[in-house]
Amino acid sequence: MPDCCFVEDTVVVMPGERAMLTRPKEKSRRDEILGMRHCLDELGLSVETVNSKLATIDGGDVLFTGDAYFVGLSRRTNEAGASALRAAARGVPVIDVPMQDIAEAAMIRS
Repeated sequence: MPDCCFVEDTVVVMPGERAMLTRPKEKSRRDEILGMRHCLDELGLSVETVNSKLATIDGGDVLFTGDAYFVGLSRRTNEAGASALRAAARGVPVIDVPMQDIAEAAMIRS
């Protein structure tokens, strides 16, 4: 699996010894979840999964500040993926950040 060195893409670790396995957009990356699941189980973390086949989420698009999760809506993470994170976050705010708007704003400035 050529992208498996980017382990931050396959899981979002959460407070309370919990983790959410992501659902990569690229089908070639989905088998990486199996290996990560094994590691999380060995660490004794409670693991949640993304159940929607429409959802895609990349852990690299998620930032946890201690008070909220910010999730970039990008080519790899869609709104259904952000909703899956919202469900797993158990009341911690999840704030969507549309990355296309940010990219367009950066191009306008340059």
